[in-house]
Amino acid sequence: MPRQPFIRMMILNYLLQNQEITGYGFIKYCRANGVLASPGNIYPHLKQLDDERVIAYRVEGKKKVYTLTDTGKRELARAGVSRVPEFLKTVFFRNMSLASTIDWSDPSDVGKLLTSVLEAKAFLETYVQQLVQNPT
Repeated sequence: MPRQPFIRMMILNYLLQNQEITGYGFIKYCRANGVLASPGNIYPHLKQLDDERVIAYRVEGKKKVYTLTDTGKRELARAGVSRVPEFLKTVFFRNMSLASTIDWSDPSDVGKLLTSVLEAKAFLETYVQQLVQNPT
């Protein structure tokens, strides 16, 4: 499966968890989770996903409400998204967002990313410890 932009996978993951989405609602979700997202990078993904028939929408007033199609569910199954714990997806999406927006020539910006990556590392280490202590 080809690599997918992280915003695309974030949209699909959100739909997997919540069944439906509006563009504005997704932008609010991103902001609440520390992911930098604007209408200029969300709506083109929604359009492309709709064009590919991965999602479909219905109109409610002035809003488009998007849902996954069977094609979208198959794409997510192939990507293995449902097997990844939610907190790890959130950490990953936040780091991808930060990495795509920082000024790579600014040591302070790169330091922010490093701090975030180290936090992700700590989450993963804790998760591994829990798996070792409580194997399924």
